[in-house]
Amino acid sequence: MFKLTMKKILTAAILLFYITGYAYAENVKILCTDEKRSKEESRHVHITINFDEDGDWIDFGNQKYTNGTKSVDGENTTITKVKISRNEIRMSHNNLPTLRFFIVINRLDGAMYQRGEMGSLEFEYNYKCEKDVRKF
Repeated sequence: MFKLTMKKILTAAILLFYITGYAYAENVKILCTDEKRSKEESRHVHITINFDEDGDWIDFGNQKYTNGTKSVDGENTTITKVKISRNEIRMSHNNLPTLRFFIVINRLDGAMYQRGEMGSLEFEYNYKCEKDVRKF
């Protein structure tokens, strides 16, 4: 009788963790396509966004970005800010002196704006994002 009760309690606890989201961090994969080009023209970006109580992060361009500053010899070389709110996701990345970029994703309509500088080149893109439905 005691074993049966313990199994029920353990099963209920596991289900509770699973339902409330504490069993794992939620990763959302989205596909953002340049509004001026089609998917066939290969101007799209796969992004993974993590909503984790230990800290939000974004995988963008096959690189993981988290909040923080990296320093070399006491000088800040990389500054990244990730802010995920109810209505938008913002990320700025400044890798001195070669690369700076900023993205904003509107969580309500899926619009993404990206602006950046790479050396003396400046770029600006508008994307439309949707959940990525790749099977693998």
